[in-house]
Amino acid sequence: DYIQEEVNKYLQIKNEYQLTGIILHWKRLAGVQQLLRTMLDFDDMFSNIIIWNNNPTINLTFQDLSIDSTDRVVIFNSEVNIKDLAKYRGCALAKTKACFYVDDDWDVRLYARSLYSHFLLEPTILHAITDQFTYFTNLMWSFFDETIDLHTGFSWIGCGSIFSRENAIRHLEYLDYFLNNDEHRDMMPQGDQFFSIWMNQLPAQFNGRMLHSDEGASSSFENFDFESVQYKASVLSIQILERSLRSSQNSELFERKRASNTLVTYTKSPCSYNDKFIFFTNCLPIDNLD
Repeated sequence: DYIQEEVNKYLQIKNEYQLTGIILHWKRLAGVQQLLRTMLDFDDMFSNIIIWNNNPTINLTFQDLSIDSTDRVVIFNSEVNIKDLAKYRGCALAKTKACFYVDDDWDVRLYARSLYSHFLLEPTILHAITDQFTYFTNLMWSFFDETIDLHTGFSWIGCGSIFSRENAIRHLEYLDYFLNNDEHRDMMPQGDQFFSIWMNQLPAQFNGRMLHSDEGASSSFENFDFESVQYKASVLSIQILERSLRSSQNSELFERKRASNTLVTYTKSPCSYNDKFIFFTNCLPIDNLD
C-alpha cells in the first residue's frame, strides 16, 4: 500500500510539472538543430519546446532548424541579445509549470530522464548537472546563517537543469527590483549568477559524465571580460540576499523556509550508461554543520 501510494503521488506530481524545453540560439545553429532533435525524440518528456534566438542579425525559422513546422516548437526572435535573461523569459512564456534548460553544445541523452525524475522529488528547487570540477567549485559558493534563515548555494545550469516556471518568473522580478538601476544594470545579463543564490535553497546537483559538442563558436558574452564580470555578479548576489534577509523592509522578499524533501541533497550522479537510475550517497557534501 505504501509503495502504491508513493507511485500515485509521483505520477500526480509528474502530471502537474510537465516540461518545456528551453533552447537559446546565438551562433551555433548546428548545435541548436541537434539539441532540438534530441528534445523532439523525448516526446514523453517535452510537451513543448521554446527556442529563443538571441542573435538579432538573423530571423530564425523552422527551415533554418531543418524541421517541419509543429505546434510543439515555438521560435522567438529577439530584437537584442539579452544573454542569460533569455532563459528565464523563455521559461516565463511556457505553458507548463517546469522548464528544462541546457546550452546548445551539450548532449543530454545520458541524464535527461534522471534529472527530470530527480526534479519531481522536490519541484520547488533547482536541479542541475555538471562535471566533477564544476560540481566542487559550486559547493564552495554555499552559504548558511540560521539567525537570518540563510541556506543557499550556487549551481551552474548550462549543462542541463530543471526549474519551475514560478521560480523563473520570480527571478525576473528580483532582477528588475535589485539590478534595474544605474549602479547594477550592467549585471542584469548575468542572470545565471543570481538565479540559484536568490532561491535561498541548496540546489540539487548531479556530478555526472558530460558529452560536449566539438562545434566551435563564440559565446554570446564574447565582448566581455567574462570571468571578472561573473565573479563580481556572484559576490553581489549573496550580498543582496544577505542584506535583504537582515532588512526589516526586504526580509520577506526571499524564501526563508528550507525545502522539505532533504533526500535530493544526497544526490551523487545518474547512471552513466543508460539513464535508468540515480546514485545517492549517505554523506552530505556540504550543509549547515550545526
